Order: sequence, then structure tokens, then C-alpha cells
Amino acid sequence: MAVAVRRIHSFGARLGAYLPIAIGGSVVIGWILNVSALLSILPGRVTMKPNTAIAFMCAGVALTLLTRQSVSPPTRNLAALFSVVVIALGLFTLLEYILHRNFGIDEILFHDLVQHPYPGRMAHITAISFCLVGTSLLLLSLSESQAHIPQLLALLSGSGSLLAVVGYLYGVPLLYGSVQYTSMALHTGAGFLVLSIVILFCRPADGIMAVVSSHSAGGWLARRLLPIAVIAPVLLGAVYIYSKFSLNDVRLALACLIVSLVVIFVTLIWLLASALNRAEQQQISAQEALRESERRLEQKYRGIVEEAIFGIFQSTPDGRYLSANPAIARMFGYDTPEQLIASVHDLAHQVYVDPRRREEFKALIERQGEVRNFEVELYRQDGSTVWVSANARAIVQDGVVVRYEGMNQDITERKLLEGQLVQAQKMEAVGRLAGGVAHDFNNAIGVIVGYSTLLKERIGCDELSLRYTEEIGKAGQRAASLTRQLLAFSRKQIIQPTILNLNTIITEMDKMIHRLIGEDIEVVVNRDPNLGRIKADLGQIEQILMNLAVNARDAMPQGGRLIIETTNAELDEGNLVQHPHAKPGRYVVLSVSDTGCGMDKETQAHIFEPFFTTKGHQGTGLGLSTVYGIVKQSEGYIWAYSKKGNGTRFKIHFPRVEAAAQPAALPEDKSVTPRGTETILLVEDDESMRQLTRHCLADHGYTVLGVQNGEAAIRTASQHDGPIHLLLTDVVMPGISGRHLADGLAVSRPEMRCLYMSGYTADLIAKHGVLEPEVVLLEKPFTQDALLRQLRKILDTPNFATVAAARAGSSF
Repeated sequence: MAVAVRRIHSFGARLGAYLPIAIGGSVVIGWILNVSALLSILPGRVTMKPNTAIAFMCAGVALTLLTRQSVSPPTRNLAALFSVVVIALGLFTLLEYILHRNFGIDEILFHDLVQHPYPGRMAHITAISFCLVGTSLLLLSLSESQAHIPQLLALLSGSGSLLAVVGYLYGVPLLYGSVQYTSMALHTGAGFLVLSIVILFCRPADGIMAVVSSHSAGGWLARRLLPIAVIAPVLLGAVYIYSKFSLNDVRLALACLIVSLVVIFVTLIWLLASALNRAEQQQISAQEALRESERRLEQKYRGIVEEAIFGIFQSTPDGRYLSANPAIARMFGYDTPEQLIASVHDLAHQVYVDPRRREEFKALIERQGEVRNFEVELYRQDGSTVWVSANARAIVQDGVVVRYEGMNQDITERKLLEGQLVQAQKMEAVGRLAGGVAHDFNNAIGVIVGYSTLLKERIGCDELSLRYTEEIGKAGQRAASLTRQLLAFSRKQIIQPTILNLNTIITEMDKMIHRLIGEDIEVVVNRDPNLGRIKADLGQIEQILMNLAVNARDAMPQGGRLIIETTNAELDEGNLVQHPHAKPGRYVVLSVSDTGCGMDKETQAHIFEPFFTTKGHQGTGLGLSTVYGIVKQSEGYIWAYSKKGNGTRFKIHFPRVEAAAQPAALPEDKSVTPRGTETILLVEDDESMRQLTRHCLADHGYTVLGVQNGEAAIRTASQHDGPIHLLLTDVVMPGISGRHLADGLAVSRPEMRCLYMSGYTADLIAKHGVLEPEVVLLEKPFTQDALLRQLRKILDTPNFATVAAARAGSSF
């Protein structure tokens, strides 16, 4: 709106600047063409002189230059030049009147033979007005900020011209001239009125006009009253002067004039008062609308803050909360923000787990002005902890930090996931290490166990040597068990999963568990009669029960209760909040609880790590890590629940399968060691392991063709004239692998049986296609008895594990 008003003022000023040029130009044309109508508007009245017309044209040109949108310094100089010409014309005329001399400047262009006693000379009041207008234009040209003085000069000039126009209107010659001097023409007075108004609107925002152009009530009132205050009295006076009764009764005319003016101004005041009342009412309504808008906006942003899921706060540098939203109150365990603000007086020592982190926060925000993603652990009201990510900025007044404003995001769950990820990565690293050393370690253990067995058979009746040999064998078996536990933890142990019923396994192990834990511990077993089935390795499930029972026994040195429970369960999105890595579905749950000493949170964070133990030198630290690995290898989950002094509970979730449990295999008769007379092609790249295996087989009647790699095995098989009944080969060897070797020999000796042996982990063996149902694998380290019995099982079973069958079932 203000811009539109300024544009109207600018356009009006430019248009008004053209009018004096038009007036002056028409008068000059009248003098040239001797057209009296152009010289005097009213017939028989005073004419505008040529020098007056030229002055009007110069003044109009100066105004046109000054009212342009952009006025350059050369333009200002040109306007000043025209202003000086206007001043000079008026000044020289005044000098002629004052000095009573004729300089002849009035009749340079035209001769006025009518006017006496001053031919062609402009009126003295006209000369004064031109001096005032010219000075006003000169000041406007010389200064961009000048406004007061030029506007005052324009008002003086306008007042004189208005007096002349009123004189013509009222028929009072004295108002526009005198008997001794030349009078002002009517259109001269009109021209000065136009010049005065245009000069006033050249700079309407400055000087005297600032009041009129103001957007306040005073400016609004002035813009409406001033034109009426000027025009109404003049017009009314003219009406009464020219009315039929004005000449007969002056007092009556004057009374009517006064009454009319009173009525007009009373009406005007009433109309303006009504307009002001409406404007005030509109202003009140606008203010009420503004307050309502501000209230709604405040409610909107307050709602955003109050309902935000992130904690928003203001706090002081010394550690007090100034304000807080409900989210941050809930984050710290308070019912309302007011409770939080009233309770916390020292953030560093009441809230921060590590008070030094508060100092780091303050140093960072004061140095940078803000902090982003500042992760810190804080205490809740109940003493538990919460991890938050803080984003805040410092509010500075007079160079001093007065408060902090920011937001806290609860990242406890993310921190939990990060910890679980680090734990998983750490366990994976240990698992890879275990898997990497398993092959060579198993070969070494196999040699120790095997030769101790051979030595034991040859010692005879020397009891001391027999006892030494047995100890060597036991040490080897312990080392083999340690390797198996490491592989179980790393989920790389070779397993034979079957469909199992946990209730049946617990029943069969009941007596063993009682003997293991002692008589001072009560065993309580709660079985779900409708328990589902799981798919897992029987030996591993038994190992889980044994390890958890032993841990429970060690946690209850003074006796207690061991509770074993089974049940069905379903995991969904709702009950997996604390276990985001678990998959929803149907599970069979095995729960093992004790009433022992329990564990704190720090201990619970490490219980599944290999070699972590709370038993000092009495524990290996592999019991629970083995359980963890077995559960993961069976695609299950294990979670521990414990408090210091309140016992411990382990809950294991196995995926539930819809199948019947498989019957347990009948135990073999191990009283007699089996023998044979068949020919065995033995392929083993480890020299010690190959010699040991050769001795074991040869001592029990077999003919052994021992070689160190696949290439040598192919040559031996092609050169051997007799039958080769069985291929006993390592899986992973330099050059040709055991599986590729079996495939190659299947062409020339399809009837040959095949038995694989390996000390590598399950995932590496699987790459060689050896973990398929039709393939038989003997896991290192193995005993002599296990080797001989597996050989006889393969050789004595028709069409069992031939190289041709293995090749037909190959997946690569």
C-alpha cells in the first residue's frame, strides 16, 4: 500500500511539473500570434507578460528534472541553472520597481503598448513569488536532503498566489495588484499554486510534508481536512458574494456564510470522527486477530515442543534446568517437567555418570557456540542409566553465555545394538582364530591320542608305563575337547542335527545331572507335555544341559535349587524390543535357573566371551561360550537374566519344527575291536598323521597304500593291479581335494567305498561338498577304535558310500 501511494505521489508531481511549462508555452504562443485568449483567461483582465511565461517555463523544466525517478548530478546542475534564471527574472523586476528605473528587460521579446505606466513588466507580487519559487528549486537542486526551507518558500509563494486567485474570485483587485503597480494575471496565480503544490510533493516524506504523508492518524486527518479547509471557505465566500442578497445586506450574507461554515465543519468533524472510530475499531479487531493468531501460533509451537519425542531443554552453565518438555522428563524418569526442574540442581554430579563429560560439554559449546551429536551416559531418577545424543547451542548476551538451549535424543537402544555388534564381532574374531588353528591342532592331537593308544597296546603288564600312557591319552582327549568347545563357540563344529524332543533328553539325563551337581542341590524339572520339536545335534544339546548345570552348581556352593523348564513360546514384534536381532516365530524354550549368587551387569556383559571366567584358575572360560556357539549354530537365541544375590536364569529359544522326533541309535558293542583284510588307499598330506593311520590299519589286518596327495593317489590306483576296497582321504589338501579325488577315481574304480576325514571347520569342509547326506566324514582328532568301527560299517554295508555314489550326489 505504501509503495502504491509513493508511486501516485511521484506520478502526480511529474504531471504537475508539466503544467507550468504548458501555461508558459501557451502564453508565449499567444504573444507571438497575438491571441488575446491565451494572454488573459478572462476578457479585459490583466495579461501574463512574456517574461512571466518564460519564468514559468524555466521553473517547470527545473521541476521536471527534479521529479525524475533517478536524478544524476548533471541533471541537478541543469535544474539549478534553470532555477537561477527564474530567480534572476524575478529579482531584476523587483530592482526596477525599487529603483524606479527601466532596465528594458521586459520588452526584449515583445512590446506592450497597452499597459501603463510599466509596459510589459510583470507584477511586483509575481516577481516576489518567482524569487521564492526559484530559491526553493535551487535548494532542492543543490541538496538531496534539503526539504524544510524549500517547502516553506513554496508555501509562501502559494499563499500569495491563492490571495490573488481569491481576489479574482471575490472581485477585490487589491488582492492581486495595486493602483500604482502592475497586477498579477489570473492564470499566473494558478500557475504559482501548481508550482507550490508540486514543490511540496517533490519530497513528501521529509520536512513539513512528513506530517501530511505520514501513515499515522495525524497524517490521515491532515490529508482529508487540508483540502476542504482551503477550498470550502473560498467557494462559499464566492457563492455568498455573488448571491442576490449579498449586496443589499452584508451582515446577513456574513451570518449565512458563518453558519454554512459551521455546518460544513461540524459535518466534516462528525464524518472524520466516525471514520476514526471505524479505523480504531478495525485496529482493535486487527489487534485481537493478531493476538488470536499469536495465541494459536504459540499453542502450535508449544504443542510441537510438548509433544516432541525428543527431549527439549534450557539449562544454565552452572547445571540447572530452566525449562524442559515432557519428553526429557520421561527420559529421566520424572512424571512432569516441573519435578525435573525442581529436583536437578547440579547436572554434572546429579545426572552425568562421568562428571568430566559435563566439563567437556561446556568447553566444547563455549568454544564453538554449539555442540552436535554429543553422546553421553546419564543417570535416571531411579539410578538406572540412559544414553543420550545432545545437540545444543549457547545463548550469549553482552558477550556472556547465559544459558544453553538444545535437544536430547535417547540412543540407549542404539548403544545396546552397537555393544551387541562389537560383542558379535569380537566373538566372530575368536571363532575365526579357533577355526584357523583347528586343522593343524586336530592333526597334532590325533597323533598324540593315536600313538598313545598304540603304545598302550604294546606295553603289556608294566603298570607304571601303562599309567603314563593313559595320562598322555587323557591329555590328548582334553585338548581335543578344548578344540571342540572352541569350534562350538565359533559355530563351526561339524554337527549331525536330528529332530529331538527336549523332554526326552532331560529325562534321559536326569540321573547324570543329579550325580553331577550333588545332593545338597534340589533339582526341579517342569516339562510342558505339549512341547514342540527342535532340530539340533543331540550331543550338543546334552552339552548345553551339562554346562548350565555345572555353572549352576558352582554358583550355589551352600546348596540351593536348580530348575529346568521347557515350554512353547511365540516371539513377535512386541516382545522383541530388547532383542531386535531375534526373528519372530514359534520356538521351544529351555529354561535353566538357579538360586545362587547371581551376577552384576558388568559380569553379564562378558559371560559368553571365550576364556572369561569368574572361577579363577578352576575354570576354562569356555562353558558358556560353548553353549552360546551351540545355540547360535542351531539358529536359536540365549538370554541371561540375573541380579547380584538373586540367582540366574538362562532362557534358550530353539526354532520349533513340525516333525516327529527320531529314535535314538542303539549303542554299539565296543568289547571287541574290529579287524579286516581289505586294501585301503590312504591319502593324508600330514606325514605324522599318515604314518599313525597306516600303523593303526596295518596292525588290524588291512593292506594300506599310503600317499601324501591326490596326484600320488591317482598314480597308485592306476598302477595297483588288485582291488582297492576303500578310499580313506583327507578333505582339504594341496592340489586335488579329497572330494575331487573321489570323483576322479569313480570312473576307474566305481565299486570302491569312500571315507573322508578332516580337522577343518564345518564351513570350509562344506565348500568341498563333504557335508552332504550320502557322504561319510570322520572328524579329527579320532580314536583308533572310532576309525576301525567306521571302516567296518562302510565295508560291511552293501552299496554304502561308494565313490560312484558320492560322485552322483555331488553338488558341484
